[in-house]
Amino acid sequence: MSTPGRKSASALASLALMMLIASSANALPPPTVPVIKSVVVAPDRSILVHIALRGYNKSTDGGLTWRHSWDNEYAWQRFDHEHELKLDNKGALPLGHGTAAVPAPGPHASIGEMHYSCFNSHLYRSSNSGTNWVRASDLPAGASQCSNLVEDGTYFYSITSIGIIRRPAQDGAWKLLSVPDVKQADRLMTSQKGIVVANVHDIDQRKYSYLSEDRGNTWKEVIFPSKTPHETWCGVVGIAGEEIFARCGSALFSSKNNGRDWSSADAGLQTDTTPPGRAIIIEQVLDGGDGGVYASSPNALFKRMNADSTWKLLPLRVN
Repeated sequence: MSTPGRKSASALASLALMMLIASSANALPPPTVPVIKSVVVAPDRSILVHIALRGYNKSTDGGLTWRHSWDNEYAWQRFDHEHELKLDNKGALPLGHGTAAVPAPGPHASIGEMHYSCFNSHLYRSSNSGTNWVRASDLPAGASQCSNLVEDGTYFYSITSIGIIRRPAQDGAWKLLSVPDVKQADRLMTSQKGIVVANVHDIDQRKYSYLSEDRGNTWKEVIFPSKTPHETWCGVVGIAGEEIFARCGSALFSSKNNGRDWSSADAGLQTDTTPPGRAIIIEQVLDGGDGGVYASSPNALFKRMNADSTWKLLPLRVN
């Protein structure tokens, strides 16, 4: 037989549980965290961010405001994988849906109003933002694939099945570059100052970064700050102007003298959903071409001006 005191305690507990359920039902949902698949600085300096399951964010004012779209507006970055890609006798790519030409699906680079793309063993060129493509040149013999294409205004550089190659931007033959101790190159980065950086790994999967100050003629290994034998990963993540950015573990560093000296560059890399004491992992740093620098993590995009040392979180739209 229950006592009045026990009934009162039970009623209070039931009331508290009901209030907790009601408050949970009326609470605001947790913020939707974007999952960033890619970030591109377009030739017109607009920023295009591909967010998984959320389409594209585009900003034309340096990241202050964003417009959402389900379609990639830049044709030279879109490829219809449902159609087999075949070349006609003129080297132009065939039509896809409607009247839009299917662009080459490989890596892309642009110089002025001209856009370039690698596909199989060929370099293609488009003068109308990717609507039509014509063959510009063939890759060297034995180069059966092209996994990276970058430029510094003077040369194109690409990672191929035979190694890192270089070609004059205007015209000319490809040349195989000699990078020491390289079994496989993973990523290339360039600057308009003639700096080329290659992230590579050897046969034992050890990772290195090599830097060239003379457009790929000679190379030196990049020595990173605070790198120890137990460091999980160190590598260059981007070049902006004369500043090189590298990540060691979760820490971001920058160098303004081609890797000779490094300083911390992660001030401001926090979001409202970042757990206390947890660092943001920066995967890519991009030169905005407007004096600004962009840093992307898997779930956030940041920007800082070259003269400013603090990163600011950009308000991406996720709905």
